[in-house]
Amino acid sequence: MKFEPKTAPLPASIVKAISYVMLGMTAVKKSQRNTHGNYNYSSADDIYAALSIKMAQVGLVALCLEDGEPEIKIVEKDGKDNGGNPITTRKQWLKVNYKFILATETDTWTDDGARRSLFIEILGPQTFQAAQSYAEKSWLRSLFKIATGDMDLDGLPQDSEEGQEGGKRRGNKPKAETVTAPANGTQRELPPLATRQ
Repeated sequence: MKFEPKTAPLPASIVKAISYVMLGMTAVKKSQRNTHGNYNYSSADDIYAALSIKMAQVGLVALCLEDGEPEIKIVEKDGKDNGGNPITTRKQWLKVNYKFILATETDTWTDDGARRSLFIEILGPQTFQAAQSYAEKSWLRSLFKIATGDMDLDGLPQDSEEGQEGGKRRGNKPKAETVTAPANGTQRELPPLATRQ
């Protein structure tokens, strides 16, 4: 069966508004510093500052809404501490989906393709806000073709997560994940991450 995506046509008022915003865009400053990777980057606030007045001038609104209920994935991994003793580390990851809506005074638009999904490690109550900010920053940057000079996938090393070339992993294989849907508390086991890459 041939896959034929159906895209909702963009109303003329939204096309015009996007075009006018793009016409006035220049490269966005990089006000934040990633100390781990040793590079500067444009934050969500930088993107908002560059866009908000221009969008208001043309009467364009962009909404970022959760699309479905978030899930929490628990990942356990066997390893050894500095003394060689076996340990199990446990991390919680948030899986969340967002959909985007564009609106002018006369029209509203969304589409199944206007979505972003991401995983983010749960490190505290700010995790949900960080996920939404990142998803919205990514989508707005793509929508308006905003130049930031940020690092992209072409600039990343091609080695695997643990520095082993070719994506080969040795030892420390993760155990099966447990997925919990916060609303109903149901759980199910998934195969180890390594088998799903």
